[in-house]
Amino acid sequence: MLRAKERTFKIHTALSLEQLVPADNFYRRVEAKLDLSFVRDLVRDQYAARMGRPRD
Repeated sequence: MLRAKERTFKIHTALSLEQLVPADNFYRRVEAKLDLSFVRDLVRDQYAARMGRPRD
């Protein structure tokens, strides 16, 4: 005989990466000291103007 299984679901709370990554994380320190904003301009022509495949 087929019975309905009683299900219990865990309550999930909203989390952000800021909450998950410790304040003393190595990469947080690197990000604070290293300015990589120029990289986006260097690689801009490698990506399509819109989402999808890169232009040829």
